[in-house]
Amino acid sequence: MQGVNSFLAFAFRNSAVGNKILCPCQKCVNSFWKVASVVREHLICDGFLKGYTTWNLHGEPTSSVNHGNFDGVEVTEQCNEDDDISCLLRDLAAGLDDRGDFEDNNSVLEPSAELLALQKLVADNSTELYPNCKKYTQLRFLNRLLHLKLLGGWTDRSFNMLLDLLNDALPEGSALPRNFHEAKKLVKSIGIGYISIHACENDCILYWKDNLDLNSCPKCKVSRWKSARKSLDGKHTYKVPRKVLRYFPIKKCLQRLFLSSKTANLTRWHDEGRNKDGLLRHPADSPLWKDFDKKKSRICYG
Repeated sequence: MQGVNSFLAFAFRNSAVGNKILCPCQKCVNSFWKVASVVREHLICDGFLKGYTTWNLHGEPTSSVNHGNFDGVEVTEQCNEDDDISCLLRDLAAGLDDRGDFEDNNSVLEPSAELLALQKLVADNSTELYPNCKKYTQLRFLNRLLHLKLLGGWTDRSFNMLLDLLNDALPEGSALPRNFHEAKKLVKSIGIGYISIHACENDCILYWKDNLDLNSCPKCKVSRWKSARKSLDGKHTYKVPRKVLRYFPIKKCLQRLFLSSKTANLTRWHDEGRNKDGLLRHPADSPLWKDFDKKKSRICYG
């Protein structure tokens, strides 16, 4: 009981958001924000998450550890960062290494696009935002800007204006992107981009496959385009669709889940970490889930 109280005092002093912290019990696995009384009850009844000995999600710093050099990509773990960018880059490098992207270093073949993107990310994460800036690297600062854009609902135009101001105000030597289009390349470079598919404003169809070249919906007859304008030389026409579906390919999403050591552990927890005592404690204990697992096994393994 004394150990639980010591942990709660430390965690609320260093990592609380309002009156809540991430609950590190075996049931919540650092995925749910709870108040002190609930966290105390969970830790006493269910115990700490197995293997969670360094409280890095609750304010305890982790010493830097160099994890080697992957074909010129030197990745150092800095898990005391607020956003764990160095840890993410380390996991991405390890994932590429497991897939063989770093093999045959003496080969004359060109490096893969993912490897080149990772090298660029590592370089940006090792470069100060401006000379003698100790708090932010270029990558960390850009990541914060993109996060604020999402939370604040900034328009692309307002984001471009902010980048113009920052590039003008920061000392020479800073290398922020010039506009949102360049900043978006960061997201695509780590494989979590999306495919844009035009859609009917009334949700009748997607302009996809057989409907790809249509200019209006065959059901409701509404135009596909919100506006259209020609370039100054008249050679190009720029059309703005009325509605766009953004499709995130499931394969890439699953790959990224299992490239990160933290999310991979959480993704496998329902099978490897939960208490299997015959009681209904988790959806995986239900008959429907078990029936799905049996059908999946027959499909995958015959």
